[in-house]
Amino acid sequence: MIHPIVAFRKKIRALHPMRLLESRIVLFLLIGIALVGLYQFGQLFFKRYDTEQEIRKFQGDITKLEDQQNKIEELQKFLGSSFFAEQEARMRLGLQKPGEKAVVVHDLKQEGTEETTSPSEKPVKAAPKTSREGNIQNGVDGQKIANVSSEDKKNNPIQWWDYFFASRNEGLE
Repeated sequence: MIHPIVAFRKKIRALHPMRLLESRIVLFLLIGIALVGLYQFGQLFFKRYDTEQEIRKFQGDITKLEDQQNKIEELQKFLGSSFFAEQEARMRLGLQKPGEKAVVVHDLKQEGTEETTSPSEKPVKAAPKTSREGNIQNGVDGQKIANVSSEDKKNNPIQWWDYFFASRNEGLE
């Protein structure tokens, strides 16, 4: 018969951790747990990478939207400016400042000559303005053309001379 102490030592050796690791079942379990852990780590890594990519994309979108907002604010400031109001009053309503003269340019296409402007450009129509004599004539497409007095029929260099020097001399006298 085996001595009880020897039998007890055999049982303890069988339960020893190193003996458990030598078992194939435990080895497969440990390998399975390690694979599951690696799989979970990989999923977590890729999820983090995708989240960082989305954050970068959203930051790019934010900068684009901020630029757009700045452009809109600049446009809003421009549309609220007196320069824009004056420009629109001139172009759409045909208004002008005191002392200015309206000039109407005929559309060259209607007179039979070749078109020199691009098709996207629209001709600008000025408001009718009476000349000093007060005569207004109808032009092409019903545009009003003002008669120019003989005083305004000076040649171009003289008109420039009067523009720069005559107005100063009149103020000095």
